[in-house]
Amino acid sequence: MTKLKDMREKPITGLIVIAMAVFIDMLLYSIVVPIVPFYISKFGASQTVIGILIGCYAFSFLIATPILGGISDKFGRRGVMLWGLVVLLASTLIFAFANSMMLLIVARLLQGVAAAATWTAGLALIMDMYPPAKRGKALGTVLTFMSAGTLLGAPVGGMLFEWGGYKLPFLLVSCFNPWC
Repeated sequence: MTKLKDMREKPITGLIVIAMAVFIDMLLYSIVVPIVPFYISKFGASQTVIGILIGCYAFSFLIATPILGGISDKFGRRGVMLWGLVVLLASTLIFAFANSMMLLIVARLLQGVAAAATWTAGLALIMDMYPPAKRGKALGTVLTFMSAGTLLGAPVGGMLFEWGGYKLPFLLVSCFNPWC
C-alpha cells in the first residue's frame, strides 16, 4: 500500500512509465508493416501466413487481457507491468533474430501477451493513482503516446530497414525498453 500511496503523491513518474510502455508496444506493432515484403521474400510467406502474423497479436491480446487483469487485481499491478515489459523486450529480440515465419509468429504472439500485461496493468494503475477529476487527462496522455507509437512505427521502421536491414528497427526498439 505504501508504494501506491507514493505513486498517488507523485503520479507523474508512473504516468511516464505507462505512456512509454504503450508507446513502445505500438511502435513495435506498426514497425513490422514496411518489413512485411521482406518477410514474403526471405521466408516465402504466403498472404495467409502474413495475415496470421499481423492478426496473432490481437488474438493473444484478446486471450491474455482478462487473465492478466485478474492477476494484476490479485497480486499487484507493478509486477504485471514489469513482467509485460520483460516479455515485450523478449518479443522484440525474437523479431530481430527470427530465422523463420514460425519464430516471427511466436514473437507477435508474445508481443500481444506483453501488451495485455502492460496495457491492463498500466491503465488500472492510472485509475489507482489519479483521482476521478484527473483520470481523463492522464488516460488521454497515455492514449496520445499510443497514437504516436502507431503513427511513427511504420515510417521509422521503413527508414531503419532501408539503412540497416530488417534487424535494425527491432534492435533500436529493444534499446528503448529498459527506459520503462
